[in-house]
Amino acid sequence: MVWLGLSGHILFDRRKPGWLLLSIALILWGVRALYKPGQWWSRQEQWTRGLSLTLLGLVMLAISRVPFEWVGPLLAFAGVLLALRGLVGSALI
Repeated sequence: MVWLGLSGHILFDRRKPGWLLLSIALILWGVRALYKPGQWWSRQEQWTRGLSLTLLGLVMLAISRVPFEWVGPLLAFAGVLLALRGLVGSALI
C-alpha cells in the first residue's frame, strides 16, 4: 500500500458507496474491539487492533473526501499504519 500511495498508481474509485461502507465498517469494527470486554492478558492486543482499525477507517473515509493529490500520501499512511499494527501485534505475541 505504501508503494501504491507513493507511486500514484491508484486504480480504484474512492467515491463509490462500497468504499464509504467499508470505511464505516472498519470504524465500527475498531470501536467494537476497543470496548469489547476481554481477558486481562489480551487487553493490549485488543486495544492495538481496535485503534488501528478505527484509524484505518478514518483514513479511508478521508480518502473519499479529500482532493486527488492527497490520496497517494493518505494511502501510504494507511500502509504504514498496517505495518505498525503488524509489528506491535508481533511484539505483543
